[in-house]
Amino acid sequence: MLCHFSSGAGRSGAFLAMDANLELLHVSKQLDVFEYCKILNNSRPGLIESIAQYNFIYSALAEAVLCGIQPIAMHELKERSSMYKAKKDRQIMETQDSYENKVHTTLSS
Repeated sequence: MLCHFSSGAGRSGAFLAMDANLELLHVSKQLDVFEYCKILNNSRPGLIESIAQYNFIYSALAEAVLCGIQPIAMHELKERSSMYKAKKDRQIMETQDSYENKVHTTLSS
Protein backbone atom coordinates (compact mmCIF):
# COMPACT_ATOMS: atom_id res chain seq x y z
CA MET A 1 0.00 0.00 0.00
CA LEU A 2 1.17 3.50 -0.78
CA CYS A 3 -0.20 6.29 1.38
CA HIS A 4 1.00 9.89 1.21
CA PHE A 5 -0.66 13.15 2.24
CA SER A 6 1.12 16.50 2.05
CA SER A 7 4.26 16.11 4.20
CA GLY A 8 3.75 12.38 4.67
CA ALA A 9 3.00 12.76 8.36
CA GLY A 10 -0.15 13.36 10.40
CA ARG A 11 -2.97 12.23 8.14
CA SER A 12 -0.79 9.55 6.56
CA GLY A 13 0.09 8.19 9.99
CA ALA A 14 -3.52 8.25 11.13
CA PHE A 15 -4.62 6.41 7.99
CA LEU A 16 -1.87 3.81 8.37
CA ALA A 17 -2.70 3.26 12.07
CA MET A 18 -6.39 2.77 11.24
CA ASP A 19 -5.64 0.43 8.35
CA ALA A 20 -3.24 -1.67 10.43
CA ASN A 21 -5.73 -1.90 13.29
CA LEU A 22 -8.59 -2.88 10.99
CA GLU A 23 -6.38 -5.66 9.63
CA LEU A 24 -5.45 -6.71 13.18
CA LEU A 25 -9.14 -6.70 14.12
CA HIS A 26 -9.96 -8.90 11.14
CA VAL A 27 -7.20 -11.40 12.02
CA SER A 28 -7.27 -11.47 15.83
CA LYS A 29 -10.50 -9.68 16.89
CA GLN A 30 -8.33 -7.17 18.80
CA LEU A 31 -7.16 -3.57 18.40
CA ASP A 32 -3.88 -2.07 19.61
CA VAL A 33 -3.88 1.61 18.68
CA PHE A 34 -1.19 2.59 21.17
CA GLU A 35 1.32 -0.02 19.98
CA TYR A 36 0.79 0.75 16.29
CA CYS A 37 1.13 4.50 16.88
CA LYS A 38 4.30 3.84 18.88
CA ILE A 39 5.72 1.70 16.05
CA LEU A 40 4.81 4.34 13.46
CA ASN A 41 6.36 7.18 15.46
CA ASN A 42 9.51 5.13 16.12
CA SER A 43 9.78 4.41 12.39
CA ARG A 44 9.24 8.03 11.45
CA PRO A 45 9.04 10.68 14.17
CA GLY A 46 5.93 12.83 13.91
CA LEU A 47 3.91 10.36 11.87
CA ILE A 48 1.14 10.84 14.42
CA GLU A 49 1.48 14.58 15.02
CA SER A 50 -1.14 15.42 17.62
CA ILE A 51 -3.48 14.20 20.32
CA ALA A 52 -6.36 15.18 18.00
CA GLN A 53 -5.13 12.68 15.38
CA TYR A 54 -4.70 10.01 18.04
CA ASN A 55 -8.26 10.66 19.25
CA PHE A 56 -9.51 10.56 15.65
CA ILE A 57 -7.95 7.12 15.16
CA TYR A 58 -9.79 5.83 18.24
CA SER A 59 -13.08 7.45 17.17
CA ALA A 60 -12.90 6.14 13.61
CA LEU A 61 -12.06 2.62 14.81
CA ALA A 62 -14.87 2.73 17.39
CA GLU A 63 -17.31 3.71 14.65
CA ALA A 64 -16.00 0.96 12.38
CA VAL A 65 -16.45 -1.65 15.13
CA LEU A 66 -19.89 -0.44 16.23
CA CYS A 67 -21.19 -0.13 12.67
CA GLY A 68 -19.63 -3.35 11.44
CA ILE A 69 -17.84 -1.47 8.68
CA GLN A 70 -15.74 -3.68 6.45
CA PRO A 71 -13.04 -2.41 4.10
CA ILE A 72 -14.04 -2.26 0.45
CA ALA A 73 -11.77 -4.16 -1.91
CA MET A 74 -10.48 -2.12 -4.84
CA HIS A 75 -12.19 -4.38 -7.37
CA GLU A 76 -15.55 -3.71 -5.62
CA LEU A 77 -15.13 0.06 -5.42
CA LYS A 78 -16.17 0.71 -9.04
CA GLU A 79 -19.28 -1.45 -8.67
CA ARG A 80 -20.27 0.22 -5.40
CA SER A 81 -19.81 3.74 -6.77
CA SER A 82 -21.83 2.87 -9.89
CA MET A 83 -24.81 1.85 -7.71
CA TYR A 84 -25.85 5.51 -7.59
CA LYS A 85 -26.73 5.38 -11.31
CA ALA A 86 -29.71 3.01 -10.98
CA LYS A 87 -32.70 4.29 -8.98
CA LYS A 88 -33.27 1.00 -7.11
CA ASP A 89 -29.60 0.69 -6.17
CA ARG A 90 -29.47 4.38 -5.23
CA GLN A 91 -32.36 3.84 -2.79
CA ILE A 92 -30.47 0.94 -1.20
CA MET A 93 -27.39 3.14 -0.80
CA GLU A 94 -29.45 6.01 0.61
CA THR A 95 -31.00 3.66 3.18
CA GLN A 96 -27.51 2.51 4.19
CA ASP A 97 -26.29 6.13 4.37
CA SER A 98 -29.30 7.05 6.52
CA TYR A 99 -28.53 4.20 8.90
CA GLU A 100 -24.84 5.17 9.09
CA ASN A 101 -25.78 8.82 9.76
CA LYS A 102 -28.07 7.75 12.63
CA VAL A 103 -25.28 5.66 14.14
CA HIS A 104 -22.83 8.54 13.72
CA THR A 105 -25.26 10.97 15.41
CA THR A 106 -25.68 8.53 18.29
CA LEU A 107 -21.91 8.14 18.67
CA SER A 108 -21.39 11.92 18.57
CA SER A 109 -23.90 12.59 21.36
